[in-house]
Amino acid sequence: MTFYVLFFLLVQFICLLGFVLKSKDRNKAIVCCLILMILFSGLNYGKGTDYISYRNIYNDNLYSESFQDIGFYSIVNILNWLELDFNIFIFIIALFNGFLLYIIIKKLNYKILFLSCYIAGFYLYFQFNALKQGLSVLMFIVAILYSSRIIKLIFISLSISMHSSQIITLLINYTNLKRFLLIFGLLIPLVYFVDKYYSSYIYLNILEQEKSLYPILIAKSLFCIWIIKFNVKKYWIYIYLILVVLIHFGFIYFSRYADVIFLILLCEFFKVDQKFKKIDYFLILIFISIMQIGTLNIVLKDCILNKDIWCNYNLLN
Repeated sequence: MTFYVLFFLLVQFICLLGFVLKSKDRNKAIVCCLILMILFSGLNYGKGTDYISYRNIYNDNLYSESFQDIGFYSIVNILNWLELDFNIFIFIIALFNGFLLYIIIKKLNYKILFLSCYIAGFYLYFQFNALKQGLSVLMFIVAILYSSRIIKLIFISLSISMHSSQIITLLINYTNLKRFLLIFGLLIPLVYFVDKYYSSYIYLNILEQEKSLYPILIAKSLFCIWIIKFNVKKYWIYIYLILVVLIHFGFIYFSRYADVIFLILLCEFFKVDQKFKKIDYFLILIFISIMQIGTLNIVLKDCILNKDIWCNYNLLN
């Protein structure tokens, strides 16, 4: 637990320094944070809820002939063919994440604030757990931020090849909102049926089953409502709030995808060409603090229950 606290304190302190420094030094702070993030996740050994699953996929070469998520499994197949250890695979994924974050941050107006938000609310999840989804959403954000059609085509294709759920994100971004909501509404009963009968993720009452998740959902929802006043694409906000309502009524399956939507929403927010007031900065910092506490609470809860999924961070051995 101590190692996690020290790491997050260090990178958030560097972000804070970068926030008050000049532009040139700010870029150095960003690079420094990204290097530390690559090392912390890339040298991780055995931590994260999905670590063992990914290790089994890699070592046993599972899904080697799968067409779904073909981009991700192609990386697995290539590294297996080169006879590289699973630890090398984890470090390469961390490098990919660091590179994608860097090219995303370059396109944003409020670079440090976005990086701080990512560290606080998404880093542990997307770079320790949902590796496929983490890479996929960053690739999709690159496609959104860059105007070149070639870049859009390449990164959208890569994004979908990493995680097929980005097809839904593609529909959200390029489809009329009302039309999408109609399709989305028709799909909800199907998703509910699949979750209820073929998955262990569906619960009837999130307040009873996932109490630790609920305060963060409230904080993110309030943040969404607050940023409506800024020049942000409103449909990302509406989609996220709809997902929160569905999660509240039992569709826990949507909690992962809600994080994808919220990260895209944050990029849209921090690229706005609009000056923040002091109160805006204050509220953003409060929000970052809430997300960071929520992330550390996951580790703390694991240590208290002696599950050792997160507790006692281990370097490669």
